[in-house]
Amino acid sequence: MSRTALTSLTAGLLMLTACASDDGSTLDGGSSSSSGDDGKYHPVPNGEHTSETAACAALQEAYRDKAMLLGCTNTVRTCPGFLRVQYSPDCMEYDLGTVQGCVDYYQSIHDCADLDASGCVLVTYPGTEPAGCL
Repeated sequence: MSRTALTSLTAGLLMLTACASDDGSTLDGGSSSSSGDDGKYHPVPNGEHTSETAACAALQEAYRDKAMLLGCTNTVRTCPGFLRVQYSPDCMEYDLGTVQGCVDYYQSIHDCADLDASGCVLVTYPGTEPAGCL
């Protein structure tokens, strides 16, 4: 393989592995399967923004409802603490596709141990605060 072809191939691979969109969003994972690096679920983003308030309510309700359905004894944080314990700054917007992906992920869990160990990564839109709390 020529040096030029190898350089082009390397540059192409680097471009394919980029993880940020043009609007500054963080696209952690970008995969609907568990990431091999952190063991967490990374739903596919859809680019639609949603507020911290709406994201937290949807996720906290899905997690709490699943814990109740399974008969788990989990203590579930209230909003906005349910999100803020993992994400900062406060009041930023979240990707709606990843919120729904995490809701679906929580609903797919079959036992309390897996729910306790579950981790789901949301795509955030830094720089949108305080819009996420309006």
